[in-house]
Amino acid sequence: MGPTNVSRPVALKVEQALVRTMQSATCPIRTRRDAGNLLGRLGWTPEPDLREGDVILAPAGCNPTGLDVFCRVPGMDVWMGKYPVTTRQFARFMEADGYQHREFWSDEGWAWRLGTSDSEAPEWLQKRVKNRPAEKRDRPFWWDDRKWHSPLFPVVGISWFEAEAYTRWLMEHTCQAENVEGATEVREGLRTGRLDVRLPTETEWEAAMGGGSAYPWGDYFDATRLNCAESWVGREFSEIKWLFDIESEREAGITAVTTYPQGVSSTGIWDGSGNVQEWLRDSDASGSDTRPLRGGDWCNIARHARVSHRLRLHPAYFYYGVGFRVVVAPVL
Repeated sequence: MGPTNVSRPVALKVEQALVRTMQSATCPIRTRRDAGNLLGRLGWTPEPDLREGDVILAPAGCNPTGLDVFCRVPGMDVWMGKYPVTTRQFARFMEADGYQHREFWSDEGWAWRLGTSDSEAPEWLQKRVKNRPAEKRDRPFWWDDRKWHSPLFPVVGISWFEAEAYTRWLMEHTCQAENVEGATEVREGLRTGRLDVRLPTETEWEAAMGGGSAYPWGDYFDATRLNCAESWVGREFSEIKWLFDIESEREAGITAVTTYPQGVSSTGIWDGSGNVQEWLRDSDASGSDTRPLRGGDWCNIARHARVSHRLRLHPAYFYYGVGFRVVVAPVL
């Protein structure tokens, strides 16, 4: 019916019921996924639930939401995005013509954007690169597919270069939208150039996900706390298995970043395990032709969602199980 065809009290009641459904550990993951999809399309966003030291950082001219909260990582001068970057947030970058502005891209990233470096991709990646020629690099690969594009879903189908360009754009257009504790420190750090908006390093990511625990919430696996292969199938795998190899599970996919309060880390970070693997930034200048990813994804088994699990892939790689989150942290 749409929100304009019902009274505000009724709309609010429906919205609250959808939130409870999305976040209920007793609901099947398919139901939780569908509730999150509906909430996003209705325009719902989480309240900016701030803890001590947290800040809200949103691009200038944009109304900040609870998705724009950055959590302070204890013991470090690092504020990490509470959620992976969503399609709602990435749309701001696209509306600002971020794909067309050279200044937001590194030399390597702009060469990828124009397709002039495609021949340098490794052999195993060549077919994927050819399926995404330069004229299709003005948006995430699955941007127009409703299964993968919903406002509260993490943005997927992006290369490391696109994630990097988004952080550069956000740095250029960030403003402190709320005068909360810690905001002055962050504002001053950004103004003086001591702090930067960028992708997190592996050390920063691990600290934000709970340090030495196997998972962000602790050392035990619980399929109701994350979106991974076991969550969809309802059993644990004794060997490495990809969900899309199972014919009966073709409907599986990503979930809203606000789905799992049960999986929040001690630092307040959501969705640190499962759903999407997150592009990270190397903490050194080794010149490697790969970039790290952490966190596991919806079609991988639980062991890949452990805090300690890591991958390294070519920065031109893209997939519907790969996204990213942002940090405000010291300049590297």
